[in-house]
Amino acid sequence: MRAILFAPALAATLAATLVSALLLTAAPALADANANVGAVLKCRDIADPAERLACYDRTVPALGLPAAPAAAPAAPGPTPLERFGAERLPQEVQEQARRESGELDYIAARVTAVRQGSPGRFTLALDNGQTWTTLEAMRAPPKTGEAVVIERGLIGSYNLLVAGRNAITKVRRVQ
Repeated sequence: MRAILFAPALAATLAATLVSALLLTAAPALADANANVGAVLKCRDIADPAERLACYDRTVPALGLPAAPAAAPAAPGPTPLERFGAERLPQEVQEQARRESGELDYIAARVTAVRQGSPGRFTLALDNGQTWTTLEAMRAPPKTGEAVVIERGLIGSYNLLVAGRNAITKVRRVQ
């Protein structure tokens, strides 16, 4: 019973000892860091811009901060002029342009909810947060949890394929 009563006091003493040891070990490094920061702050008081910049150039490296990574230039996408009329190019050319731009040709997901609209038409919620609606009647909608693939079709359309079935249904994304 006494061991249980003294355990919190012992834990507090050990924690205080560990914190003290860490502070004593880190004190020289903290003193150096404070001196370096102080030197950088003194640069603010220099009136001449060239001298102030030279002061910063001398003192900032002593802070030991990692250099900022250079931002990679963004790959330019096709311009409106390059996109104009591209939808009428042969399918191979369109697919190559889509691959180069990083667009997806299909997505795979699982159905999380199915809601019936008009007879034979359904709205499907997917596990990726997207919602799609069928544009043509389906005999049987996919069940919740079933795997589906939505792929690009012709002329900007999208096709729904349900795992284990041999049918394609036209769909449109609604959310």
